[in-house]
Amino acid sequence: AEKVSAAGGIGSQPERGTAMFGTTAKIAEYLSAVKELRGQLAEPDLPDRKKVKAVERCLERVLKPMQDAMLLGELSLDLSDAQLQTASAAALAIKGHIVELTDATNKGVFDVVNRELVEIQEAAETYLSIATIGESL
Repeated sequence: AEKVSAAGGIGSQPERGTAMFGTTAKIAEYLSAVKELRGQLAEPDLPDRKKVKAVERCLERVLKPMQDAMLLGELSLDLSDAQLQTASAAALAIKGHIVELTDATNKGVFDVVNRELVEIQEAAETYLSIATIGESL
């Protein structure tokens, strides 16, 4: 997917692709943006104000829509009850991480920001590993 960059490449977002909202393909696009943001935040010369803007942009354009897509996507998955509970728990865990990420960003504590992004990434990867099993054709 092509990238649309904002603020000189900080917090670039996946361009609205052909993946439908709620599908594993769309969630994978969001996950790629999270990974990219983690790489950008690791740049040593990036000023804190740009880090804050990049995280805020990611919250609104990637993380919140990703969680919504995961919750919506569950409705079309053909999974066992246990698998569905695991997928649901991963989607719901992201909500708590979003709260902690927002707090850490507001305080400028970027080691906590990175930790929360790692947790979000892991939850999304867990969801995707299960959802790809049960995604309807």
